[in-house]
This record gives sequence, structure tokens and C-alpha cells, in this order.
Amino acid sequence: MKKLTIYTLILGLFALSGCQTTEQFVPVEYSSVIGVENKSKNEIYTKARQWFSHHFVSGESVVDYEDKTEGTIIGNGITNIGTTALGMVREEIEFQIRVDTKDGKFRTETKITKHYNVDSQNGRYEASWVTPERKQKAEAAVERTVASLKSYVTNRTSKSNSDW
Repeated sequence: MKKLTIYTLILGLFALSGCQTTEQFVPVEYSSVIGVENKSKNEIYTKARQWFSHHFVSGESVVDYEDKTEGTIIGNGITNIGTTALGMVREEIEFQIRVDTKDGKFRTETKITKHYNVDSQNGRYEASWVTPERKQKAEAAVERTVASLKSYVTNRTSKSNSDW
């Protein structure tokens, strides 16, 4: 009797997950302007560039373009946004982030370019159809990324200690 209940529950979960509304994915863009009091364009640019290296472990492999004179950095990343309902498939997004700096502020423009599924059988493959829940998870991941950049640029101070 317990086996029948478990099998019925599993089949019910598969049926419910198959009924989710999905729509074809199109790239999504987000933009925000963040004020940074008492910091010059050069200081903001330097902190943003450092953030790329810290956040992505290797800033060199993700930065596609940078121009200190213009105050622009453009990079690409892939981040995990969670798993499917049964936890068997990891969900990821690929995104591009652009940072433009000016005295006292910077702007981020982030574009989610692709969704991926990752599982043990098929590896990583592009997901061209996404659910509203997955869209929300992707948006939350972008918000966390921008919040991390904002925190790094506005809160961290460069520590130079010759006594190390």
C-alpha cells in the first residue's frame, strides 16, 4: 500500500510539473543607476573592475571589453539560479553585465541572454522555454549580482598596509 501511495505521488508530481505554463525565452534587460557619494569616476571604475575579479574568480576570463577613459566595463557570466521541482536538473542563466561610471555614480545594464539546464545525463543544454517561476529566479539572480557590485563599490575601502 505504501509503494502505491509513493508511486501515485511521484506520478502526480510529474503530471503537475508538465502542466506549468511556459513561454519561449527572449533576452531580458535590466538597468539601474547607483549613486556613490564622494567617489570619482576613476575610483568607481577601479572598484567595479576589482569586483569583476572577485565575483567571477577570474576577471580576465569574463571581461570582454574595458576602457578606463570611457569608464566602461562589459563582462559575461553564468550563474546557478536553482533546480527544478524534483531537484534533478540545475537551472542556470547566462548574462552580460555592462558598467558605465561617472563621478558620483555608476550605471549597470544587465541582459539575460540564455537559460540552461544541467543534468547528469545530458550535461548543459539550452532551455528555450521558461516558466514564470524560472523568470523570477533569473531576475532575483540579476538583482543579487547588481547588489553585490553596489556593495563592493560603495562599502569596501582599499586597505594599503605596509606592515604586512
